Amino acid sequence: MVEYENGFLQESQLKKDKVEKEKATAKEMRKKACEKLGKTKKRQEQEDTSGPARKRKSTEFLEYLKYKQDTNKENTEKQLKIREQEIILEKQRLDVQENMQNQMVELMKMQQESQKAMFNLFETFMNKFKQS
Repeated sequence: MVEYENGFLQESQLKKDKVEKEKATAKEMRKKACEKLGKTKKRQEQEDTSGPARKRKSTEFLEYLKYKQDTNKENTEKQLKIREQEIILEKQRLDVQENMQNQMVELMKMQQESQKAMFNLFETFMNKFKQS
């Protein structure tokens, strides 16, 4: 029976605590609803526990700009080197192509001279054959 009374008392105490907590919550809500906008902002600022926003220093910004400039400069230099290499390779390719064309022209001239010599030789034999 004592246990029953203790259980009943604890249960009634929990109910009272719950009711008081609900009353306090309702009172706080009514208070917040009635306060002015300026006070609301001020209260929210005071309740804000995140702390003030960290301001960035101008040195950080300058360091970022310097880093950005350095990387852009490096990229530009790399692109220039690559372009120079491309130009050199293109020039070499054109030189090789020109040499091949010159060799072809020389070969064609030699073939033409050879054919001309064969034709002259054939003509000489024909003339000797006609004379005999």
